[in-house]
Amino acid sequence: MNSSRNYVTIARNIFKNSWLYDKLRLAKRAIIKNYQASGAYRCSACECRVRRFRPLDAAFISQMNACRFDLDLYRFETLNVDSYSCPICGASDRDRLYALYIEEYAARHNKSGVIIEFGPSRKLYRAINDGFAGWRYRTADLFLANVDDKVDLCDMKEIYPDNSIDFLICSHILEHVKDDLAALRELRRILKPGGQGILMAPLQLDLMATREAPVGATEEECWRIAGQGDHLRLHSKMDFETRIREAGFELDMLGASHFGIETFKKHGVTASSVLYIGRKL
Repeated sequence: MNSSRNYVTIARNIFKNSWLYDKLRLAKRAIIKNYQASGAYRCSACECRVRRFRPLDAAFISQMNACRFDLDLYRFETLNVDSYSCPICGASDRDRLYALYIEEYAARHNKSGVIIEFGPSRKLYRAINDGFAGWRYRTADLFLANVDDKVDLCDMKEIYPDNSIDFLICSHILEHVKDDLAALRELRRILKPGGQGILMAPLQLDLMATREAPVGATEEECWRIAGQGDHLRLHSKMDFETRIREAGFELDMLGASHFGIETFKKHGVTASSVLYIGRKL
């Protein structure tokens, strides 16, 4: 029985690495894209029209429930549970929010510079490539393979000098690091005066204070406390704003009143969503 299963696995792996698999995958994507093309919604990350966005993975929700996570998923500030990902490129609602801002930023700033994306998302590549055309783009992470720079977000002095970066994206990383305030201070240090960055983390609107997992917490405990097995904390909105300002940033919070509620609806972004932009004067 085990031998048969091994043969199936080997055959599947061979197929996935074959030219036929790539052809079928591209054909499937073309069919989906053609079907979605008449939709009323738009994905700002891949610039495709869609009929509907896909909901958050049911397996993720089941895992949260199994570990007794006690807060309402619908009360996360920037999370569209029912319209989470693009059916064509897979971009999440927060990716689509970032892409909207990048479009806006690019229209205002016709210059060159250096942009770093920490924990890079392939879904944002098109938006970054178009919006920051002519810029020097680098990727950075401590654990991901195939990034330009291996960095510890809490201490980047040996990698990036002071005042060396024009724009950065730090999305859903601060909940992973041991000292998020130290990481925020490092992000501000490397920005040039006049530089800015997208600073985002999961925020739960019913929390009055940030919940921190204890040192040595198990994966299940992290799921229960912070909403994911590799998260060390779940920020409250007030604490997150305070920590960004404490790190020395000027803070812009851009929501539906900035982008427009109809823009949010069209791109599958919830009305409660807020984009946090840290600026260095």
